[in-house]
Amino acid sequence: MATVPSEYAVLTNLRDALAAIRVGDGFYYDVLGSAVKLDPNQNVDALWEPGAARPFVLVELNADSWQHMPSERARIDLRATIHWVHDSDPTRDADKLQTYLQGCADIEKALVADLQRGGRVIDTRIVSRAFDTAVDGALVWASIDVVMPMIRSYGQPDVSV
Repeated sequence: MATVPSEYAVLTNLRDALAAIRVGDGFYYDVLGSAVKLDPNQNVDALWEPGAARPFVLVELNADSWQHMPSERARIDLRATIHWVHDSDPTRDADKLQTYLQGCADIEKALVADLQRGGRVIDTRIVSRAFDTAVDGALVWASIDVVMPMIRSYGQPDVSV
């Protein structure tokens, strides 16, 4: 069995949950697995191309916080921003706003399906959302900040997968 850093296992669980968004499961949109990225330098340019998969999702890892606890334990608040990007219909009044809110709803439902990210975190919580109105045209960009607190043994960062 392979080992990976526990934080990486959490983020890949998050990626897989976002890649599982399907209309048939009660979501507003379908998200292709290839349209969910953890690395902004890995084929992300192709997602901007005309006719590329929409919506697409980028997971950006942010600075985390640590709290050292007794018995060589550490609480780590793993923080990430989920960027959800889709097209809207500029000919329909309020379509951009509706698309943004539907995207936020899809992300929330996907997160709630496994709040403990495979049993590796205490919880997964949305702490803020932002609607990027500076984006030109019909593009809708939602930035959703999440926090995933975990407690693990200090000095033992790896888990088996």
